[in-house]
Amino acid sequence: MTGEKTASSEDARAWLERVLKLFARHAPLTSSRLEDGAGEIIVWLNLDGVEVSLGVRPRDAEASWAHTQTLSLSITSNTEQELPRETEHHLIVLKSLMDRADPVELAFPAKSHLPVRFRGRETDAAAGEHQRSAGELRFAAYVAWRALTSEDLYPHVRPLGDLVSERDVLDGWERTLGRVRDGSAPSKVGLYVHIPFCAVACTFCYCGKTDRFDRAGFDAYVDGLSDDMRRFAPVFSGTELTSIYFGGGTPSLLPATALENLLGTLRSSFAIAEGTQIIFEGNPDSLSEKKIEVLAKIGGVTRLTVGVQTLDAEAQRRARRFNKPEQVAAAVEAAKRFGINHVNVDLMAGLDGQSVQSFKDDMEFILGLAPDSIHINAFRPQPWTKYSLSGQSMSDEQVRLRDEMLAWGTDRLQGGGYSHMDQGQGKTQDAANIQDYDLRKLNGSLLGLGNPARSHSFGAHYYEPDVPNGDIDAALLADREKRRRMRAVPVDDSGERHRFLVHNLHTGFSLSEFRTLWGVDPWDVSPHGWDKLGRLGVVNVNGDRIESDCGDHADMLIYRVFLYSPEVAERVKRVWGPEFDTSKDYAALLRRMCERQADASPGAG
Repeated sequence: MTGEKTASSEDARAWLERVLKLFARHAPLTSSRLEDGAGEIIVWLNLDGVEVSLGVRPRDAEASWAHTQTLSLSITSNTEQELPRETEHHLIVLKSLMDRADPVELAFPAKSHLPVRFRGRETDAAAGEHQRSAGELRFAAYVAWRALTSEDLYPHVRPLGDLVSERDVLDGWERTLGRVRDGSAPSKVGLYVHIPFCAVACTFCYCGKTDRFDRAGFDAYVDGLSDDMRRFAPVFSGTELTSIYFGGGTPSLLPATALENLLGTLRSSFAIAEGTQIIFEGNPDSLSEKKIEVLAKIGGVTRLTVGVQTLDAEAQRRARRFNKPEQVAAAVEAAKRFGINHVNVDLMAGLDGQSVQSFKDDMEFILGLAPDSIHINAFRPQPWTKYSLSGQSMSDEQVRLRDEMLAWGTDRLQGGGYSHMDQGQGKTQDAANIQDYDLRKLNGSLLGLGNPARSHSFGAHYYEPDVPNGDIDAALLADREKRRRMRAVPVDDSGERHRFLVHNLHTGFSLSEFRTLWGVDPWDVSPHGWDKLGRLGVVNVNGDRIESDCGDHADMLIYRVFLYSPEVAERVKRVWGPEFDTSKDYAALLRRMCERQADASPGAG
């Protein structure tokens, strides 16, 4: 790290040099050097051939190896293996010497310098940092793998959250909406409604859903959604919703009369401005013309997502889907006829039984219908899908074919006039999912209704219904019997900033807009994480753009762990830490589940 050193930071370096001279009398210290970091001094040590770096900074709440009276100490190593016991012992001696010699008042380099400016991960300096940080990267890969196999949406409420009462949730919303009204919290407030029922549960799907239900259970659930809307209505009085999304499951399983009633309760409970984006998901086989008319005329739906996934007969048979091309065409045509101009079609790449040619055929058929956007999802065999639970896994050839489909599909869409929107590809910016943008780019709040809908009350909680052991049927029964429990991770404004960095690392963002949104620079939010990513060659500042060179999706999930808030990092350490196995290659496991194509979407910033 470069930058001017103040006299006070020179005093800290001089003190460390004195401690190291004393340390050399007690340990096989072959060499050492000091380097300024972001808010810390990095001590590089060679202990009898083992290279270790020790970050020394003023004591704080960030994750660290050890503390003295006034200092926090972090360790990284260039070895893939655990540190030798003798090296650990020597470091404990060094910590003890620092503790005894602690001068109480030491100033360190300012936190606000720019990260090391690498052009990318392939530089020699970045490669050296990857080697030195092997241990940290191995643990970060473990955290990313645990997240992807339990709940990948940061801050991973389901595995890491605490049980909270409904009163806690309502109190949090009252604080959040009060701040929205006085301008101290983002003005974006969305509503998400979850319908967890499917006629048949597809083998590839990992969303919260069930195909084990009867009419009584279905009706009780829909009535419960109306009750939830009425219960939250007083808290949301005076606040306009800025986006609405019906997801699932299969929301189009709702009968037309149930849709009318639910949409009517929605409009009588919440303030919805004219022109608010309202998105509804459906399957072609249950999106009847009558339902689409209700969605358009009563619901005011502005964007219809048609879940095609695949029309390959063999892939449909294996996935337990039964959509027909004529149903897809009828749904798209009806939506346009009733005034729903923005139609999105979801396709999947890499499904069991799917061929590259059938994927291409599906794409050409959908392009012929001219939807406003097309979203290609890569098949990732999550452990709780029916596919994985049946003992199946993707072969290397299946992974290769999936990535070939993704690459071809992306190029074909660009050639067909569909440009990147940071969430699929579309013809117009109006095709984008505004709710997703508001959540990720503006840290907007989201009220989730239904089970297991996620919610975010800015500066208060991330929360969702508790689903013990992932048993959605048991959770729905608890709902019906009024035994629902909520799980939450509390958040303050600092945690909100960390969330922004975690969710926007892969696309990059505008530095000036970040400063406008948060009043600080990104490296002030997470100085140690930002400095680490800079040294790894992952982040860079190019004029007003924060750019990233994360590589593929798996790498991005690993790197973003360095930007977790101290509070979430502590939860990770407490809940997941004990099961970390140093002998496993978690990065390889992670890549097995992720598409290998680099994320090419540039982000709007």
